[in-house]
Amino acid sequence: MVNTENISIQYKAVIPLNVNNENEIFLDEGNEIVQNRKIIDTILSGIKQPIYYSFESDNNSAIKNFINSIFSGDSESHIHIPSLIEDYFQSFQNTENKSSFLTMHHAIDIMIEDELCEAIVLCVLDEKDSFINVYKTNDINYSLKLVEGFSSTTISKVALIIKSENNKHRVLLSEAKIKGFEGRTWKDEFLKLNLIQDEYSFTTDYIKLTSKFIKDRVPIEEVLGKQQEVEMLNKTNDFFRENDRFDEETFKKNVFKNNELIEAFDDYKVKWQEKNNKQLNHEFEVSDEAWVNNQKVFKSVIKLDKNFHVYVHGDHKKIVKGEDEDGRKYYKLYYDQET
Repeated sequence: MVNTENISIQYKAVIPLNVNNENEIFLDEGNEIVQNRKIIDTILSGIKQPIYYSFESDNNSAIKNFINSIFSGDSESHIHIPSLIEDYFQSFQNTENKSSFLTMHHAIDIMIEDELCEAIVLCVLDEKDSFINVYKTNDINYSLKLVEGFSSTTISKVALIIKSENNKHRVLLSEAKIKGFEGRTWKDEFLKLNLIQDEYSFTTDYIKLTSKFIKDRVPIEEVLGKQQEVEMLNKTNDFFRENDRFDEETFKKNVFKNNELIEAFDDYKVKWQEKNNKQLNHEFEVSDEAWVNNQKVFKSVIKLDKNFHVYVHGDHKKIVKGEDEDGRKYYKLYYDQET
């Protein structure tokens, strides 16, 4: 969803995040456009879905002021850096002794969801790793050297800030990384972001809510329960595939059928919203992209000891569980043709 092929870097900086910091380190673009693009691609590799955030309306943090000054072309942007570092230390305790760096790339012509945008790429590097480097010692010989650096797999603090009018910028995060403590602190305490609720987020959240309710509600061990789970997951999948608009009452009647399950789902939804600090709409336009990106939710796997995995995608009536006279459990699978 992010394409850097035509990107142009206007400004970039590496800011040491430690108590002995004196000034930011500026890096000129020079002829490093290919290298810049590879670095940005690596930093943004964890951003997979268009789940957008915005800065809290009363957010007057140093990082937001710094970002606004960069977007406005202010030559005195660096005056916000000492306050930015102080805010970072307040958000992340016990970080003073780490050799951490905040990197910033101000880019134009970055393609985000088929739209050319102006954006700022933020990233904190704070978990060094060791790498083995192979290099030539002469024309025929090679040698090994252990070097220190930062691995993309350990980066949890990333933000892609997309410039919008009136400083109402949209922000993309690596969703997989914000679930841990560091990622949540980055989002909630340092950047101070709120989720922008739209068709994509509503569709994604409702699919995840329903899937979790079904799997928590129906014990895997019960054959009837497992068949019910597969059937309800299939009906959920069919509903989001076949309907352009989501209506909660219609959805519940299609998927759960009986009032006992519907009441249990309503109770589960209330607890889910409280736990996740989200409020779901009763009606919204269905996002096809969200439905496609969440297809893994609808895969149902029956694990039989350590010998077999049965992947169930279709009609639950074509799989029947039983037990023979010797107490051995079995599944019967019915099909029309072999492919």
